Amino acid sequence: MDHTGSEDMKKGHKDALVVTGIYTVFGVTWILFSDWLLFRVAPDLEAFVYFSVVKGLVYVAISAAVIFSVLMYQHHRNEALSKRLSTREESGKRFAELLSMQKQLLFNMVDESPLPVMLHTENKEVVRLSKHFTERTGYSKTDIPTIRAWVEKAFNRRHDDMYEHIAKTYDIEERVFEGNFTIMTKHRRKLSWDLYSVYIGRDERGLRVIATIAIDLTEQKEREKSLTHLSYHDDLTELYNRRYFNEVSDLYKNKKDVGILLADINGLKLINDVFGHEEGDRILIRFARLLQDNLPKESVIARLGGDEFVAVIQRFNAQHVKEAIRDIKHEIRRGASDIPFLSAAFGYSKKAENHTLRHAFLSAENMLYKDKIHEYNRQTKGVTEALLENLYKRTDETPEHLERLTRLGTRMADRLKLRKHERGELFRLIKLHDIGKISLDKRLFSEAGQYDPELAQEVTRHAEIGYRIANALPKLKNVAYAILTHHEHVDGSGYPFGLKSEEIPLSARIFRILDDYDILVSGTSGEEHTKQEALAKLISHRGTYYDEKLLDVFVEEMED
Repeated sequence: MDHTGSEDMKKGHKDALVVTGIYTVFGVTWILFSDWLLFRVAPDLEAFVYFSVVKGLVYVAISAAVIFSVLMYQHHRNEALSKRLSTREESGKRFAELLSMQKQLLFNMVDESPLPVMLHTENKEVVRLSKHFTERTGYSKTDIPTIRAWVEKAFNRRHDDMYEHIAKTYDIEERVFEGNFTIMTKHRRKLSWDLYSVYIGRDERGLRVIATIAIDLTEQKEREKSLTHLSYHDDLTELYNRRYFNEVSDLYKNKKDVGILLADINGLKLINDVFGHEEGDRILIRFARLLQDNLPKESVIARLGGDEFVAVIQRFNAQHVKEAIRDIKHEIRRGASDIPFLSAAFGYSKKAENHTLRHAFLSAENMLYKDKIHEYNRQTKGVTEALLENLYKRTDETPEHLERLTRLGTRMADRLKLRKHERGELFRLIKLHDIGKISLDKRLFSEAGQYDPELAQEVTRHAEIGYRIANALPKLKNVAYAILTHHEHVDGSGYPFGLKSEEIPLSARIFRILDDYDILVSGTSGEEHTKQEALAKLISHRGTYYDEKLLDVFVEEMED
């Protein structure tokens, strides 16, 4: 019963007591007064009896009237009270329905919130979880019915501290930022959440209700971490980059037994040009792994850019570094059978006490340059044989063809009385003219003299690639241009530039005659010709493909 109904009941009780009191006073007074009056006015017993009867009837009549009045009054009061109670009950039902609707509206808003939301009461009961909360954490209300269950599952070792922290939120009156927390999901994934809590009122039990809302920063943190990683790491090799090396260099100023190793891949640009950047990237990645595998685990290894690497080595031991360099160079040679000019140069130095790492860097750099020169000389010494060996394996070129060209070249050089450097250039051209073919698709040479029509145009690249290879090796630079132009025609119809006459190097013009003659008489082209047939065919292109004077000399030499 509500407060108003209680007041009505109290008032009804008071009225009943008043009526009862009045009736009692009236009854007692009437009895005493009527008896006294009878003794005064009744002359005899008969009159006394008569008046007693009348007195009784009057009392009964008055009593009946009073009782009737009281009953009617109470009846009307009860009817009014009943109506008021009925009205109050209907109002109470409507209020309860409205309260239920408002509660359901709140729950719907929580359920559909785009943010993780938890409703909980001051008795540490979890009332509601948003769908997004469950999606992100994997926890349902069944999993975490209480705050204690929530903190034990989501905060691991910190659950007691978090339980006390959450308990303090039940005293708040406005929104508060609780801080950033790492949440462990049901599937053992870590989330980064900013938590906010706000007091939203009391429930039907009178308990304070708190809404805790999360801002999920997990993806943002992961992006920041990724950006930080990218800003300090080389995206190809996953080593540290120059920026990181520069920032940490000063940290080693006061450290002892620290040294530095510099490494440089020789010929990387040539590898990119000849075999493509994918092959160059593969070599960079493999070289980075070699550094990681052979240097001490605690070394800080960075790619400074291009083909340059640096490693900061703690507990530096020069002998161990020498052994690591030896092993790395061995692995490079062992794994580069298709790229004989691949090598690496190294330099190292220990940091002197009270000196910066920069001093050691400069000292190591000097050693690196000396090693690079040594590597260049070592490369050129055996590179021709290594290149030719790979050429024979990958293409249609044969040692016999080169031997025949060498014999023809000797006769032609003697006939033309070439100078020493001209002879040297001619014989290097004979040996290396098709060296650029080592980077071409092997399918081009699957059948002698038969190229895949779709790939035929690819063959024309070998002159340019051969030029790049020769130009990258110090002792072959003088023949590089001849390699590039050995498919030019004197009338300008050749490739790659369409040069004419003496714009084409002498060695290239001579070689063009020798090469085509040998192809004709050896049957390499698919049809074998006699000497006379071959010479006739060459003469038919006199002044177009071949230099007129040189061809005349060659024909004379072959006819003698």
